[in-house]
Amino acid sequence: MARSYGAHAYAFSRRTGVDVKNAESVRKALEEVHNKHGQIHYVVNTAAIMNLGTIEAREYDSIKEEIEINYLGSVVIAKESYRFLRETKGMLLLFASSSYTRGRELYSIYSSTKAAIVNFAQALANEWSATGTKVNVINPERTDTELRRKNFGYEDSSLLLSPEHVAHISLSVLLSDLNGQVIDVRKHDCTEGLDFNI
Repeated sequence: MARSYGAHAYAFSRRTGVDVKNAESVRKALEEVHNKHGQIHYVVNTAAIMNLGTIEAREYDSIKEEIEINYLGSVVIAKESYRFLRETKGMLLLFASSSYTRGRELYSIYSSTKAAIVNFAQALANEWSATGTKVNVINPERTDTELRRKNFGYEDSSLLLSPEHVAHISLSVLLSDLNGQVIDVRKHDCTEGLDFNI
């Protein structure tokens, strides 16, 4: 979607060989983009996994992986991207979940990592404000994504947010002067014709 507005947009993931848990991997990806264009204005992290289960039934390796991808991944991306975003007075955009405000049964680890991301982003927004670098969080309700389908199976898509709507709101935030904010994206806003306004 960003490309349709003339932006140079790059998507990195484990499929392309970038591991958010690994600082060197993230650094190389950022440097690759910076070397091509000389600057980076925005960095967006949507990487997350969810493994359902009671805490009693969960294995430690699975818990550790979820924390490392969902939370540590955002820390790594923030730390590695700051030097580039500081140059352009750019923005880091992270993603929470509607479960961040109250932990949910069977996905306590996922919920708690999303709460940690909000706290982390608000702290960074203050730390980085002196350089004009901004940090915000998108907080979408239930969205029709691969992660959701994997964990909850078939659901009526008309009851879920579309990824396209979430992307549209995300672009609006990136182009705004917001800092340290959690932007809620709700299904009823779409059905009522409401939108995020800068």
